Amino acid sequence: MAVANAFTVSRNTRIPTRVISSELASSSLSDELGLHERFDRWRFLQKLLDEETNPDSTNRLLFQVLDGYVKYPRPKFAESEETGSPERTLARMEKVAQVLNVAEQGKSIPLLSNPQEDVTNLMATLENLLPDPVEDEDENKGTWDTVMELNGRESVRYNQQNPSMEWQARCLTARLLIFYDFLMLGVVDKPFVGRNGSLAP
Repeated sequence: MAVANAFTVSRNTRIPTRVISSELASSSLSDELGLHERFDRWRFLQKLLDEETNPDSTNRLLFQVLDGYVKYPRPKFAESEETGSPERTLARMEKVAQVLNVAEQGKSIPLLSNPQEDVTNLMATLENLLPDPVEDEDENKGTWDTVMELNGRESVRYNQQNPSMEWQARCLTARLLIFYDFLMLGVVDKPFVGRNGSLAP
């Protein structure tokens, strides 16, 4: 599939130095999907795993959450240097920026579609944006634990044993959104200000 192959990343690929602009689309998408409160974001993820979200809107949301992660450093806790967010290492930032640059024109990461298409190559690329199951075992387990809270342990176990392309793509989308602060911060489209992590007006 052409879209999936476009996301296959070579080890020799040069990472673009510019950062994608989300323009001001993310605020309108948050309004459109009603994602300003944490409870609403939790419900959105539940619907995502139950195959009840619009594929196009979800693809745009994933783009904007990753875009916000690259563009805006996370707020710190009180006087500490901790953010509670994925560490913004050069390697991780390069991986995320590379995916965003490929998806720039549509401002959307085409992981979900209706009807579902084969996105195996794209899924493999996006899996690399998540914590390594061996080197970052706790972080990896954390995303799965949240998916199980959202969708039910037995449901997740059943779908892992009988995986459809649709469920795999939706589960991967949910794990990416969870890992990149969607539940806590929502769609970040402006810098954080102040020690309390409030957003700039």
